[in-house]
Amino acid sequence: MNWNAILPEVILSIGAFGMMIFDVVSKGRRNPGWIASAVIVAAAAVVVSQLDQIQAGFSGMILADRYGHMFRLVIYVGALLATLTAAGSWKGRGPSAIFGVDYFALLLLSVVGMDLLVIGSHLAVIFLGLEILSLPLYAMAAGPGFSEETVEAGAKYFLNGAFASGILLFGITLVYGATGSFLFEGIGDAIKHGHAHGMMVWIGGLLIAIGFLFKMTAAPFHAWAPDVYAGAPTPTVALYSAAPKAAAIGLLLRLTLTVFESVPLESFLWGIAWLSMLVGNLFALRQRDLKRLLAYSGIAHMGYALVGMVAGGSGAVGAVLFYLMGYAGMAVGGFAVLCAVGYRGAPATLDAVSGLGKRQPFLAAVLTLFMFSLAGIPPTVGFAGKFVLFSEAVHSGYVGLVIWAVLFSALSVYYYLRVVVAMWMWQPSEESEKIVMPASLRPALILAALVTLVPGVYPQPFLDLAGNSLFWLL
Repeated sequence: MNWNAILPEVILSIGAFGMMIFDVVSKGRRNPGWIASAVIVAAAAVVVSQLDQIQAGFSGMILADRYGHMFRLVIYVGALLATLTAAGSWKGRGPSAIFGVDYFALLLLSVVGMDLLVIGSHLAVIFLGLEILSLPLYAMAAGPGFSEETVEAGAKYFLNGAFASGILLFGITLVYGATGSFLFEGIGDAIKHGHAHGMMVWIGGLLIAIGFLFKMTAAPFHAWAPDVYAGAPTPTVALYSAAPKAAAIGLLLRLTLTVFESVPLESFLWGIAWLSMLVGNLFALRQRDLKRLLAYSGIAHMGYALVGMVAGGSGAVGAVLFYLMGYAGMAVGGFAVLCAVGYRGAPATLDAVSGLGKRQPFLAAVLTLFMFSLAGIPPTVGFAGKFVLFSEAVHSGYVGLVIWAVLFSALSVYYYLRVVVAMWMWQPSEESEKIVMPASLRPALILAALVTLVPGVYPQPFLDLAGNSLFWLL
């Protein structure tokens, strides 16, 4: 066994349980959000130190190569931003506590599950990672507070997640029955040398992909997302918006490029990309609740990411990884601002942010940056990411899909700029409450703004970093 292969996950697990012991010792006088943030940074530091190493272990069930390391780092960026966002709502221990130590412990354990998805090379590890990822998120959606809205959100997420897990298990069963192996290498060899039942492998691969498309909130497997996003606590939604999606995409890319390379899943993913862009953008047009707007926006952005998956090749997949790096900043950053807007329980609607430029110029400025990036306006990472994604897809011959993506990306400018107009040009409504921004939220917003802006202004170093990771995979 090579424990170095899962050292970051060991650090996250020890941190999760150690936090709860420390909370008892300190009698709840320390903000656990800062401790959880430090644990994530420590795990990220270990990954950076191993970036050019291949750490394999546990009889081939774990393969932590540079590709897995890079997706780990994307996950950690999203998780760190969500943790800092939740840290701003900590109010000590007691019956009125919000986002206590148990919340942050669950968050760290969920990140462990995300990591297993991108470094696992065995279908049993993949299923284990999915469950470790999902179970804490179900609880985080329902609480803290357990209001009617949060309990409903948790129940919807649990039911849809259980359904997705069942589909995934069925797919794993078919793949094992057709190839006689759970290991990615064994499955790939059986398919390549014609020792697998073609139809069973195709159906099994399709069902496995569907199981993770649920986590990506790609259409038509998206129906749970808007309701869960609207009802769950905003910091929890900030975590949902990027980190689990990056983990699911990282796994699907590894499967489609290595294990199921000869299985024809391309047309299926093409249709999912097409539908996700259509559904996400059209439904976002009529939203006034900003959490639901960003939920539908996320569906559309998963469609853009799938364009790169369909195109394939090292350039396109590197573009997907680059895009996810930036998406973690702009998506989580947007929800962090909404967390401040709804800090005292106010709904995060267009009316709630009207006149925000006069009431809280800093919040309005960073939310404007995030909206511009989501819309794909230069010089943000949203523009650079879409540009490289669509360019690679054109080079691969998917001109029609790129035209479709560009048209809907242009359409999205309307609903993103509507938020910007409300902040800077509308007068505050009579119901608008005074916005008090927690001190710990400022570092999260500054970090998210840097992740959104720096790769957009200087994209090449980040593109090289993303592209180089693919040589370890392809």
